[in-house]
Amino acid sequence: DLGRYDWRLSTRNVWKVERMLQDHPHAPIRTAQVRVDRWRARYEAFTARYPGHKPMFSAGQETWSTLPPRFQRVTGRGDSRRA
Repeated sequence: DLGRYDWRLSTRNVWKVERMLQDHPHAPIRTAQVRVDRWRARYEAFTARYPGHKPMFSAGQETWSTLPPRFQRVTGRGDSRRA
């Protein structure tokens, strides 16, 4: 919409940009905390519905490669040393 109007480095007025911003529909900016709160609520809802289960929310997870053994952790014995 601005064409070749280079407003970023202009030493003149940028009223055209101001008018475009005022006329353009606005949406609230989501902060990182909003995202954290949303994921936390999703996690809590899952654990309330499925106690003792690990939530897996990653789409396409079935296409992931297997983690190499040297990076896998020993589980079930309280040992966090690498295998």
